[in-house]
Amino acid sequence: SGPRIDWRFRKVCDEGFLRCMNKDQDLPPFDDFLGLKETSFANTKLLVFTGISGSGKSSYLNFLAQAHPDFKNLSQEWIWTMHQSFQVKPNQKKCLFLIDEIASPLQLPSLIRIKKSTAQWVVASHIHRLWFRLLLPQEKIKFYHTDHSTKKLETWMHRWGISFSKESLLAFQKKYGSSYVDLKCILERSPKKDLDYALNKHFRMDSIKIEKCSQWT
Repeated sequence: SGPRIDWRFRKVCDEGFLRCMNKDQDLPPFDDFLGLKETSFANTKLLVFTGISGSGKSSYLNFLAQAHPDFKNLSQEWIWTMHQSFQVKPNQKKCLFLIDEIASPLQLPSLIRIKKSTAQWVVASHIHRLWFRLLLPQEKIKFYHTDHSTKKLETWMHRWGISFSKESLLAFQKKYGSSYVDLKCILERSPKKDLDYALNKHFRMDSIKIEKCSQWT
């Protein structure tokens, strides 16, 4: 089978586990492909990460919460929305809220409390940034897009010793975007650590058509 990935800063639903990861030496290697480790967010009220599923949004929330100097020592509250509306308790005296994730504009009213909050907020989102501008026109917001290049996929494959050609990498991105999850799924369908081989096999398997029962002989 293909490489088994020890996911770096994968989404964690066990808050106890997150609380124990409070030291830099506890953190596994992370590809900061947006270069945010040295970026100052001291005066930023809201950070929004946009991109397709599997492109690193949730990983960046974990990374900032656990490793970024502006956030790692703050009292934190994680909110997993399950794509539903959510509430932040009025008596929550947290300095950092991490929202994973916003999938519909219908969830945005749940963020209204940002206007009266002194805390900082970090959000993983599938909706366009303009929705946040409309809801919070006066707030200081920074947006980052996690699905914008193949460089991070190259870095990931080099780390795991997976060979690839430029053509296969571009073909993958054209169809699936810069998604770690989709890349892993395709590689796991192949016995070789080679994207060209795996992608060719994947496309051939997906080209197989299954006839309707009425056409069976």
